Amino acid sequence: MEDDQVDRKLKVVLVGDGGVGKTSLVKRFVHETYSEKYIKALGVNVYTKDIVFKTKTGTLTTGLQIYDVMG
Repeated sequence: MEDDQVDRKLKVVLVGDGGVGKTSLVKRFVHETYSEKYIKALGVNVYTKDIVFKTKTGTLTTGLQIYDVMG
């Protein structure tokens, strides 16, 4: 989806100890995939996802920037 169609942009930062599943969680949410392999984030990984909400007056599109910070 193009940026001019996004009604709102939000930044989400995932922080926590290493090995607790931050990267697995965000990959499941963004790509709808899951792996039991341990994936170590090096530095910061940034993922994006657009979410469309239906409202009484139409739709609202929210663009998420998810920052997966190394534990």
